[in-house]
Amino acid sequence: MAAGGYYFHVEPGASFVGGGFWEPNSADLKRMREGIAANEQGFRKILADPAFKKTFGQLEGDKLKTAPQGFAKDHPALDLLQHKQFLISRKFSDAEVLAPPSAMTL
Repeated sequence: MAAGGYYFHVEPGASFVGGGFWEPNSADLKRMREGIAANEQGFRKILADPAFKKTFGQLEGDKLKTAPQGFAKDHPALDLLQHKQFLISRKFSDAEVLAPPSAMTL
């Protein structure tokens, strides 16, 4: 069963935190796509939320160039279903990384 993960990367000038599903196996990827197809608007609502967009930007990750197997080429959620990875991230400046925890903002 699919379980998302998170990643912390600390490097001068290149620190970030990321999360999501990186290279899920085919069975998990199929279940994720089916879930997105069943609740496209709910998923889009999360991605369009101003706080989400300010913090993480947009959904990232490798995508197919065509419709995934089992989904129509004209599916209304095709742009989401083409994802092979579902990743979000947020970069941090060196000053943010070195700041006391009470000074950290998202």
